[in-house]
Amino acid sequence: MKHALLLAFAILPAAAAPRDRTPPTTPTNLRVTGTTSYEVYVNDVYDHSTSLLFTRTIVYGTQNGPNTFKVAAVDTAGKRSEPAELTADLTCQP
Repeated sequence: MKHALLLAFAILPAAAAPRDRTPPTTPTNLRVTGTTSYEVYVNDVYDHSTSLLFTRTIVYGTQNGPNTFKVAAVDTAGKRSEPAELTADLTCQP
């Protein structure tokens, strides 16, 4: 069975961990690139591409266990970047 997972998600800290109230640092080195789309991979399998017209995408992972999500940028010449990677444990609670 597949479960939907929105790429932007939060991982909750352990109950004993102190609450983090410090915001992240300001992004730097912002620049315009020739990126025209992004390729999304789930567990090293191509899932789909999305254009810059969409600001969000939904990906699916397997139930119960770690899942790896990768996103690679594709430019106007069709060249691909090294992918950014995120691993999330999708263990479902009964």
